[in-house]
Formats: sequence, C-alpha cells, structure tokens
Amino acid sequence: MKNLMIILLCTLFSITLSANHIGEQPIHNVVAKSGLTMRMLPGTEHAAIKIIPFGEQVLIIESSENPDRIDWIDGNWVLVAHDGDTGYVFDGFLSELAIPFYDFEVSQFGLDLIYPLESYAEYRLVAEGQPDTIHRGEVVKVIHRFEGGEKLVRSDNEDYYKVQLYLNDIRVMDAYHLVQNMLREKKDIKTFQNQSVFIQNKQGEIDHVRVKLDHPVYIKKLKNGQVRISILSSESGC
Repeated sequence: MKNLMIILLCTLFSITLSANHIGEQPIHNVVAKSGLTMRMLPGTEHAAIKIIPFGEQVLIIESSENPDRIDWIDGNWVLVAHDGDTGYVFDGFLSELAIPFYDFEVSQFGLDLIYPLESYAEYRLVAEGQPDTIHRGEVVKVIHRFEGGEKLVRSDNEDYYKVQLYLNDIRVMDAYHLVQNMLREKKDIKTFQNQSVFIQNKQGEIDHVRVKLDHPVYIKKLKNGQVRISILSSESGC
C-alpha cells in the first residue's frame, strides 16, 4: 500500500511538472490563409492528422531543431496541441504577432499597405510618451516609440511618404506574414506573393524580402536583431 501511494504521488508530481512546463510555452497564431497541416511526425512526407484553420491558436509543447523550408518560408517542425489533438506542424506558418483583424488594419485600397501598417502599430503597441518630430531639409520625420522597444517612423516630403516599423523578437517570415495578412482580396494576396523576392545571407538564411508593388515593401533583419518593415509611397502622407 505504501509503495502504491509513493507511485501515485510521483505520478501526480510528474503530471504537475508537465502541466507547468506546457503552461510556460507561448501561444502562436496560424498565419497560413489556407490553414496549417498537423502531421503525425515532423516532415511533409508524414500522414496528416488535420488542417488547423487560419487564425486559430496552437500551444507549442516541444520545440526542436528540425529546420526546413517550404515555399521560401524558413522554419522548424514543432509539436503542438490544438483543440484536443497533438501533432507536428511547420512553425514557419506560426507567429506570436497578432493577426490583423479590424477594418483599419486591413487594406481598403487593393495593395496599398502603408495605412494598415501604421494603424496596426498604433493599435497593437503601447506608446511610450509623445512622438518626436524632426525636420531635415524638406523631410519631416515623426518617430513613435513603444514600451517594448518597437519604433514607428514616418518620413514625409513632397516626393514620397515612407513608413518604417521596427519590431523585436520576431523572424523575417513573421513580418512577411503580418503584412501579407493585411490584404483582403485573394487576387491581391496572390500578387503580393508573386512579386516577393526572398534574399539569402551567406549562411543561407533568408534575411531580406522585397515585394515589388506600386508601393514597395521591404522587410529586413537588422544587425541589432530587430526586423524592419518599410513601405514607400510616391505620394505625400498628409
């Protein structure tokens, strides 16, 4: 009887440790518009369990170094839990960034993404004080700083309007999915994908993406670890 009690206590202790470990793992959003396949084992060659819909959240149970590249998206295969099921998914289509949901975060004018990016930053990030305004010749630059160390920079003159959003602790692909998901129409998403150029560094990692639109998008991993999203318009901002 004593041995049985010891076994039960050890089991309960193990379950508690497991629950605490899982509870520490971050929640991630599925950012693939077509959904994300959960598989029995890591790799596209293994049997599918189900498709997790776009916008659903998963809990990462176990991360591992299983690097892969699917459709120019870099990522790893991770074990996740979703709606009572567990299995492996490719985390290149997962992100901790909030998915643009509200109308003001989504383009209302085709492939024009400047204003959705501005609105997303102002709504999702917590401002740190008032913005700074800097005049350099004909260029007026307004810098918004946020509590997490992020930064939004607006540069405006008679010839162009540029918005740059600096984000912390994300991958280039997280930023790419964020901007792509600001598009509403399927045809615009397809154009965005077709006009995307993925640039590798010397280590073979994609650290720069260019999207050749009328208002071009540039996403770059910086030396300080931040990822910068830049969108340029030939029109003045205000």
